[in-house]
Amino acid sequence: MEGSTQKENINWQKTTIPSLKKIERQWYFLDLKGKIVGNWAPKIVEKLRGKDRVDFLANLDLGNFVVLTNAKHIVFTGDKLEKKKYRNHSGYPGGLRERTLREMLEKYPRELVFRIIKGMVPHTKLGNKQLTRLFIYPTSQHSHQAQEKNFLELK
Repeated sequence: MEGSTQKENINWQKTTIPSLKKIERQWYFLDLKGKIVGNWAPKIVEKLRGKDRVDFLANLDLGNFVVLTNAKHIVFTGDKLEKKKYRNHSGYPGGLRERTLREMLEKYPRELVFRIIKGMVPHTKLGNKQLTRLFIYPTSQHSHQAQEKNFLELK
C-alpha cells in the first residue's frame, strides 16, 4: 500500500494487575522424606513465587505459603555428600568455615534446605519477602496445625 495514509487498526492487549489486598494465599505442605532435591526444589520455588498463577507478574508478590517437614531425610544423588562444600566467612582473617554436604545435612538440615531454595529465588527485596513464607522443619512435627485443614499436598 504505497502512498497510503491510512492507520492500521491495532488491538492492544491490556495487562490486568491483581490487587494485592485480594490475593488468596494457599498453604502447601510437603514431606521431604526420601525426596530427591533436584526434583522438588523447583516446584517449591514455583509455589513460593506464585508462578503457577494465571495472573503472575514478576514484579508482584503473589506467592503462597510452603511448609516443608522432614528436612533431615532428603536424598542427594551421586557423590555430592562428600564432594559438595558449603563455605561461610566471618569477615575476619582466617574466618573461612567449610563444611561438606553430609555435615550440613546431619547438623543443620534447616539451613541446608533454606540455602537450596534461596539460590533459586531472585536475589532482590521481593525474593527476600517471598522467602518469609517458607517454613522448614527438620522432623515431621510443625507448629502449623491450625492451617493443616487447608493444606494442599505438593506432588
